[in-house]
Amino acid sequence: MTTTISKHCKSVRDWFVRKAGAGLVKYWLDLTPVPAARPRVTKRGTYYPKKYEEFRKVSKSIVDAWPDNIPHEGPISVLVETIIAKPKKPSKDYPSRSDVDNYAKGPLDALVKSGKVWGDDRQIVSLFITKRYAEEGDVEGFLVHWFPVEE
Repeated sequence: MTTTISKHCKSVRDWFVRKAGAGLVKYWLDLTPVPAARPRVTKRGTYYPKKYEEFRKVSKSIVDAWPDNIPHEGPISVLVETIIAKPKKPSKDYPSRSDVDNYAKGPLDALVKSGKVWGDDRQIVSLFITKRYAEEGDVEGFLVHWFPVEE
């Protein structure tokens, strides 16, 4: 069953793909989405919670396994689609446990740190983020679309 939320997220993607035209680039990160957590600061140093730190390691290893590429240097527009496994008894028709922007941070950081896609988050001049539950046939993960913005 396609929900209103899924239809909305897909319409955002369709608009973005049309806007991008031939310059569209897509990357799939096949891992369970984890929202970014704030770093913890203690007397012994700064660290991220264990679950998010593990997510960062796994996402980095996925991106590091991709073929080398010359990173784009100019301004870009990015869409991060977050597809989350639906719980057995969801309280809402959409994923409501975390803020949408926290889901985007992890995959964006992995792409920047790889040095294979673009060099710095400061290159992103427009950012679109969606989150939705996985539907029948979907796999949870992140689909990151981006295209260069003409200067």
